[in-house]
Amino acid sequence: MSLINAFSAFSNAVSPEDQLRVLDQTIEEFKAAESGDRGISAAEYDALTVFLEKTSLTKVIAAERMLALGSRIRPAVRNLMDRTSDPEIKIVAALMLRKFNDLSGIPILLEALRRRDPYSNLVAQALADSKIQEAGPIILQRIESDNSIDPYSLADYIAALRLLHIEIPQQLRDKLLSSPNCHPYVRLELGQKITGW
Repeated sequence: MSLINAFSAFSNAVSPEDQLRVLDQTIEEFKAAESGDRGISAAEYDALTVFLEKTSLTKVIAAERMLALGSRIRPAVRNLMDRTSDPEIKIVAALMLRKFNDLSGIPILLEALRRRDPYSNLVAQALADSKIQEAGPIILQRIESDNSIDPYSLADYIAALRLLHIEIPQQLRDKLLSSPNCHPYVRLELGQKITGW
Protein backbone atom coordinates (compact mmCIF):
# COMPACT_ATOMS: atom_id res chain seq x y z
CA MET A 1 0.00 0.00 0.00
CA SER A 2 1.51 3.34 -0.99
CA LEU A 3 1.38 6.22 1.43
CA ILE A 4 -1.26 7.89 -0.74
CA ASN A 5 -3.38 4.73 -0.65
CA ALA A 6 -2.83 4.51 3.10
CA PHE A 7 -4.09 8.07 3.59
CA SER A 8 -7.08 7.31 1.42
CA ALA A 9 -7.84 4.14 3.40
CA PHE A 10 -7.29 6.02 6.66
CA SER A 11 -9.60 8.85 5.59
CA ASN A 12 -12.29 6.32 4.70
CA ALA A 13 -11.89 4.37 7.93
CA VAL A 14 -14.93 5.16 9.99
CA SER A 15 -14.17 3.43 13.25
CA PRO A 16 -11.09 3.84 15.43
CA GLU A 17 -10.49 0.10 14.99
CA ASP A 18 -10.33 0.54 11.21
CA GLN A 19 -7.97 3.51 11.62
CA LEU A 20 -5.74 1.43 13.88
CA ARG A 21 -5.71 -1.41 11.36
CA VAL A 22 -4.68 0.96 8.54
CA LEU A 23 -2.01 2.56 10.73
CA ASP A 24 -0.60 -0.84 11.73
CA GLN A 25 -0.58 -1.97 8.10
CA THR A 26 1.19 1.22 7.01
CA ILE A 27 3.81 0.85 9.75
CA GLU A 28 4.48 -2.73 8.70
CA GLU A 29 4.93 -1.58 5.11
CA PHE A 30 7.33 1.14 6.24
CA LYS A 31 9.35 -1.47 8.13
CA ALA A 32 9.41 -3.75 5.07
CA ALA A 33 10.48 -0.90 2.80
CA GLU A 34 13.25 0.08 5.23
CA SER A 35 14.64 -3.44 5.25
CA GLY A 36 14.34 -3.73 1.46
CA ASP A 37 15.95 -1.79 -1.35
CA ARG A 38 13.65 1.22 -1.45
CA GLY A 39 13.99 2.81 1.98
CA ILE A 40 11.74 5.55 3.27
CA SER A 41 12.37 9.24 2.74
CA ALA A 42 12.24 11.86 5.48
CA ALA A 43 9.23 13.39 3.68
CA GLU A 44 7.39 10.07 3.92
CA TYR A 45 8.07 9.89 7.66
CA ASP A 46 6.82 13.47 8.00
CA ALA A 47 3.68 12.47 6.09
CA LEU A 48 3.17 9.49 8.37
CA THR A 49 2.96 11.77 11.41
CA VAL A 50 -0.19 13.28 9.85
CA PHE A 51 -1.92 10.13 11.13
CA LEU A 52 -1.42 11.48 14.65
CA GLU A 53 -3.13 14.72 13.71
CA LYS A 54 -6.06 13.13 11.88
CA THR A 55 -6.91 10.10 13.97
CA SER A 56 -9.93 9.81 16.23
CA LEU A 57 -7.96 7.21 18.19
CA THR A 58 -6.44 8.19 21.47
CA LYS A 59 -3.29 9.94 20.31
CA VAL A 60 -1.02 8.01 22.68
CA ILE A 61 -2.23 4.70 21.20
CA ALA A 62 -1.33 5.87 17.69
CA ALA A 63 1.99 7.23 19.00
CA GLU A 64 2.87 3.93 20.69
CA ARG A 65 2.27 2.14 17.40
CA MET A 66 4.50 4.60 15.53
CA LEU A 67 7.31 4.05 18.03
CA ALA A 68 7.65 0.58 16.50
CA LEU A 69 9.46 2.30 13.62
CA GLY A 70 12.30 3.10 15.98
CA SER A 71 14.56 6.12 15.86
CA ARG A 72 14.02 6.55 12.11
CA ILE A 73 10.79 8.40 12.89
CA ARG A 74 12.41 10.75 15.43
CA PRO A 75 13.14 13.65 13.00
CA ALA A 76 9.56 13.53 11.71
CA VAL A 77 8.17 13.57 15.25
CA ARG A 78 10.43 16.54 16.07
CA ASN A 79 9.12 18.34 12.96
CA LEU A 80 5.55 17.56 14.04
CA MET A 81 6.15 18.91 17.54
CA ASP A 82 7.65 22.11 16.11
CA ARG A 83 4.99 22.74 13.45
CA THR A 84 1.70 21.85 15.15
CA SER A 85 -0.39 24.32 17.09
CA ASP A 86 -2.45 21.54 18.69
CA PRO A 87 -1.37 21.29 22.36
CA GLU A 88 -2.34 17.60 22.60
CA ILE A 89 -0.23 16.70 19.55
CA LYS A 90 2.70 18.71 20.97
CA ILE A 91 2.49 16.74 24.23
CA VAL A 92 2.26 13.38 22.48
CA ALA A 93 5.17 14.27 20.18
CA ALA A 94 7.26 15.38 23.18
CA LEU A 95 6.44 12.09 24.94
CA MET A 96 7.50 10.17 21.82
CA LEU A 97 10.77 12.09 21.57
CA ARG A 98 11.58 11.30 25.18
CA LYS A 99 11.41 7.61 24.28
CA PHE A 100 14.39 8.31 21.98
CA ASN A 101 16.25 10.15 24.77
CA ASP A 102 15.55 13.41 22.95
CA LEU A 103 14.82 15.99 25.64
CA SER A 104 13.85 18.81 23.28
CA GLY A 105 10.19 18.44 24.31
CA ILE A 106 10.83 18.80 28.05
CA PRO A 107 9.66 22.45 28.18
CA ILE A 108 6.39 21.39 26.53
CA LEU A 109 5.95 18.56 29.05
CA LEU A 110 6.66 20.84 32.02
CA GLU A 111 4.12 23.35 30.75
CA ALA A 112 1.56 20.58 30.20
CA LEU A 113 2.09 19.43 33.79
CA ARG A 114 1.62 22.99 35.07
CA ARG A 115 -1.58 23.40 33.03
CA ARG A 116 -2.91 19.98 34.06
CA ASP A 117 -3.34 19.02 30.42
CA PRO A 118 -4.49 15.61 29.27
CA TYR A 119 -1.97 12.88 29.93
CA SER A 120 -0.49 14.72 32.92
CA ASN A 121 0.09 11.44 34.73
CA LEU A 122 2.03 10.14 31.68
CA VAL A 123 3.85 13.46 31.50
CA ALA A 124 4.78 13.23 35.20
CA GLN A 125 6.14 9.71 34.70
CA ALA A 126 8.11 10.75 31.59
CA LEU A 127 9.65 13.72 33.37
CA ALA A 128 10.54 11.58 36.38
CA ASP A 129 12.04 8.89 34.14
CA SER A 130 14.19 11.62 32.59
CA LYS A 131 15.19 12.83 36.09
CA ILE A 132 13.80 16.33 35.47
CA GLN A 133 13.82 17.63 39.06
CA GLU A 134 11.83 20.72 38.11
CA ALA A 135 8.78 18.45 37.77
CA GLY A 136 8.83 17.44 41.44
CA PRO A 137 7.42 20.63 43.00
CA ILE A 138 4.78 20.85 40.26
CA ILE A 139 3.64 17.27 40.93
CA LEU A 140 3.67 17.81 44.69
CA GLN A 141 1.63 21.00 44.37
CA ARG A 142 -0.87 19.16 42.17
CA ILE A 143 -1.32 16.42 44.77
CA GLU A 144 -1.73 18.99 47.55
CA SER A 145 -4.24 21.21 45.76
CA ASP A 146 -6.34 18.92 43.54
CA ASN A 147 -8.85 16.71 45.35
CA SER A 148 -10.34 15.45 42.08
CA ILE A 149 -7.33 13.43 40.85
CA ASP A 150 -8.38 9.91 39.91
CA PRO A 151 -6.65 7.23 42.02
CA TYR A 152 -4.62 5.80 39.16
CA SER A 153 -3.20 9.22 38.24
CA LEU A 154 -2.55 9.94 41.91
CA ALA A 155 -0.60 6.67 42.19
CA ASP A 156 1.37 7.68 39.06
CA TYR A 157 2.19 11.08 40.58
CA ILE A 158 3.39 9.46 43.81
CA ALA A 159 5.52 6.99 41.83
CA ALA A 160 7.00 9.92 39.85
CA LEU A 161 7.93 11.69 43.08
CA ARG A 162 9.61 8.52 44.32
CA LEU A 163 11.65 8.32 41.08
CA LEU A 164 12.72 11.91 41.66
CA HIS A 165 13.64 11.10 45.29
CA ILE A 166 11.17 13.66 46.61
CA GLU A 167 9.49 12.85 49.90
CA ILE A 168 5.82 13.52 50.36
CA PRO A 169 5.39 15.62 53.51
CA GLN A 170 4.04 13.58 56.41
CA GLN A 171 0.97 15.78 56.78
CA LEU A 172 0.01 15.20 53.13
CA ARG A 173 0.78 11.48 53.40
CA ASP A 174 -1.50 11.25 56.46
CA LYS A 175 -4.23 13.20 54.66
CA LEU A 176 -4.10 10.85 51.65
CA LEU A 177 -4.06 7.69 53.75
CA SER A 178 -6.85 8.83 56.08
CA SER A 179 -9.24 9.51 53.23
CA PRO A 180 -12.08 6.95 53.27
CA ASN A 181 -11.77 6.78 49.47
CA CYS A 182 -8.02 6.13 49.46
CA HIS A 183 -7.54 3.58 46.69
CA PRO A 184 -5.35 0.51 47.35
CA TYR A 185 -2.98 1.59 44.53
CA VAL A 186 -2.38 4.88 46.33
CA ARG A 187 -1.83 3.03 49.60
CA LEU A 188 0.70 0.76 47.89
CA GLU A 189 2.55 3.72 46.34
CA LEU A 190 2.71 5.32 49.78
CA GLY A 191 4.31 2.13 51.14
CA GLN A 192 1.36 0.82 53.10
CA LYS A 193 0.77 -2.92 53.14
CA ILE A 194 -2.60 -4.04 51.81
CA THR A 195 -4.38 -7.04 53.22
CA GLY A 196 -7.61 -8.65 52.06
CA TRP A 197 -7.60 -6.96 48.70
